[in-house]
Amino acid sequence: MGVKKRFGVSLDSELLDAIDRVARALNTTRSAVVEEAVRAFIADYEHLTRRHECCGLIIVEGVDEGIRGVVERFRDVVMNHMHLHAGCNCFDVLLVYGDSGRIAELESVLVRELRCATRFVPLSAIHKRPDRNG
Repeated sequence: MGVKKRFGVSLDSELLDAIDRVARALNTTRSAVVEEAVRAFIADYEHLTRRHECCGLIIVEGVDEGIRGVVERFRDVVMNHMHLHAGCNCFDVLLVYGDSGRIAELESVLVRELRCATRFVPLSAIHKRPDRNG
């Protein structure tokens, strides 16, 4: 880490209230909460900023049909696919590994073609390509 620098940020009052609640619950400062949130946000979207080999989960919400076809089109980066239910909600979880540009393209197709919500969760602790044959 480098030297800390100050800068001004304007936030919605409800968001600032939420930051304060989290800071109190964690017994820390607003700055620490915001710094950790920004760090997590950047980690989530790093695959969009530079080409690299990455591994993560894409959590997909709000798709009933069509995901199998997309998974097949991106079999080169989709290592595994699970369909899950929580109450009345359906979720799909994709374990992805490979070129970050290809993974970003997959996420874009899920949003654009299937009109679903996605969240990429990086798994930075995994450094070795998984064996697809078990």
